[in-house]
Amino acid sequence: MTMDQGNLFLGIDIGTTAVKIGLISDGKLLYDDLRSLKTYRGEGGSAYQQLDDIIGAVKGLVLAIPQLYKEQIGVLSFSVAMHSTISLDGVNDNIVRIWSDRTAEKTIKSFVDTTDQAVAFYKRTGTPIHSMTPFARILHGLHSNHGDYKWIGIKEAVMKEFCGDYWIDRSTAAATGLMDGQKFIWDKEILNYLGVSEQQLGKIVSPTTMFSINETVSKNLGLPKTAEMMIGGSDGVLAAYAGYMSSGIKRSLTIGTSMAVRKLSSKWLVDPSVQNFCYGLSPDLYVCGLPSNNGGCVLEWLHQTMFQDATDFYGLIDDVLNRTEAGANDLQFLPYINGERAPFWTTEVHGSFSNVSITHTREDFLRAIIEGLLFNARFLQDKLGVDRELPLSVSGGFFNNQALIDLAATVFHRNIVVTPTNEPLFGLYHLYQQAAKVSDSVENLSLKRKLFTIENDSNERNDGNESQQLETAKLLPTTFNPEKAEIYDQLYDHFKKTIASQVPLLQ
Repeated sequence: MTMDQGNLFLGIDIGTTAVKIGLISDGKLLYDDLRSLKTYRGEGGSAYQQLDDIIGAVKGLVLAIPQLYKEQIGVLSFSVAMHSTISLDGVNDNIVRIWSDRTAEKTIKSFVDTTDQAVAFYKRTGTPIHSMTPFARILHGLHSNHGDYKWIGIKEAVMKEFCGDYWIDRSTAAATGLMDGQKFIWDKEILNYLGVSEQQLGKIVSPTTMFSINETVSKNLGLPKTAEMMIGGSDGVLAAYAGYMSSGIKRSLTIGTSMAVRKLSSKWLVDPSVQNFCYGLSPDLYVCGLPSNNGGCVLEWLHQTMFQDATDFYGLIDDVLNRTEAGANDLQFLPYINGERAPFWTTEVHGSFSNVSITHTREDFLRAIIEGLLFNARFLQDKLGVDRELPLSVSGGFFNNQALIDLAATVFHRNIVVTPTNEPLFGLYHLYQQAAKVSDSVENLSLKRKLFTIENDSNERNDGNESQQLETAKLLPTTFNPEKAEIYDQLYDHFKKTIASQVPLLQ
């Protein structure tokens, strides 16, 4: 398949809150649409979605594409949110446990506290040991009911629906806690520990592997007979890859509902002291990072609790940031209202305000909360070893607001690059474009090790690709106020001291 046979690329991004699709041609988004997904919550920290809802949303969005566009689709591909788990036991086949599900929390804590395998498993998989992972949920499930059934995720379920079998790409498999992160195969020792066989899991393939689409599905959706499916990757890895391909920058920050800092590396990088993730697209390209539970959801909490009367909450943010001073009148906020993943990996940390007095207004609370979010992002960057002297690529709904972009640049003490293509849909598109350049036979691209290679990533310095691509990227702002940046440096130092005193897990 080449783009000449169908010049439109259809990307499908199955996220935690919605399914989004985008038709792309020559690097431009021609058409997009989305449908929200409902998350169900229950006892014991249960958080799940319905597989029927997800499959229905995907098919509904494809069906709604105007026929003029649909008949030009050559390749479909999709990204998925990481860590989803489905146990095909005949009872829970429609239940998709998502990353925020906490039902395995006690089980994984016992595993860490009573065994010596946790660090070794992390070092081999590059997946943090946490209740969010399929590893934790399988371990939890086996404690109560030995499962000789299949364990899959959203990726495998969609591939089964569209292409007839349970396939999983290596970047999604990397986030399960079950795959050897450097060999890209299921880890036999971990599977033996769980009492699970490879036959109970999906089949791992390269993200660029192409598949024929089930004829009945293709016909029902009105797709061209020649259209094929590229399996794609996971959302976080693809967002980082998209940012790099559009700007040349290897360092990125995404603040959506949650938050993550990432960097691209040609080398396998794991650090047990912080448990950064390290997920590979190929043997020469890894996305390393640290995730936080607390991103835009904290602003939504603020909106619902203190600013219910604000019809334009983000417009209000602009006004408040312009009228208040850095430091929010000495009010400080630790943003861990949902517990925290990196670098604590526990729900036992909580959000808190410090130095609260009767003189503080709700505007002070708003500013303190925003500053706390940004300080935490900088904290994660420092833990990941991101060079502060170089620009940062950012994405996510948080950065749709110019005032927040300006404040972030000052807090981070660096330039920020905002690109409109810094999302998984464009990661999928760039993935296919790069594959098509190397070979007309995309199916064989697993052998093309250099396909995803990034050049000269030693010490995270700029390379020629970055310098060239920055010329066309949207750089906002190009400068920041040095005096205010110094003030925020001092406030950030105080933030770190507060963490050290209130979160002894760091010590």
